[in-house]
Amino acid sequence: MKQKNRFSRLEIVPLARRYIVMNSFDGVLTALAIMISQIATKESSIVFHAGIASGLGLAISGITSAYMAEKAERDIEIENLERAMLSELKGRREDSRLATLLLAIVNGIAPMLAVLLVISPFAFLAFGPAFIISVLFCCMLLFSLGVYLARISDKSMVLYGLQMLIAGIVTAALVIGITYAA
Repeated sequence: MKQKNRFSRLEIVPLARRYIVMNSFDGVLTALAIMISQIATKESSIVFHAGIASGLGLAISGITSAYMAEKAERDIEIENLERAMLSELKGRREDSRLATLLLAIVNGIAPMLAVLLVISPFAFLAFGPAFIISVLFCCMLLFSLGVYLARISDKSMVLYGLQMLIAGIVTAALVIGITYAA
């Protein structure tokens, strides 16, 4: 019970949920953009390697940015509490460090896993079949993220799922327009 209260107080669960959804979304759309940009080459290995590199970049960026931002915000919060209470909050500082580290890891792993799932067919299949399967993965992931958000907020699963899909369609259209306009 103490662990549950500790995580509740630190707001780890709602923040982790947000980070998972936002960064999985980023990973899916990044992978989609890479796939579309390589339609002309029809090279599965280029998509796979570019996806790995992008996923790694998203992971490092996610871990670093979340760690730095969370640490700064939590340090401010603790310092304000310590000033108000006129005492040092060692336990709170330790909990804050744990929360910061956990959230940073979640923030970095979520986009990497999304990218890996989307681009995985390119490791095993020729470009055409891999592209079709990966687009289906993108659609399923985007819709699922929308459904998840709808479930936790008690909203329309279909509407939220479609909104996420529309974001994917808009991304695809923009990448096609930019990549193949010339």
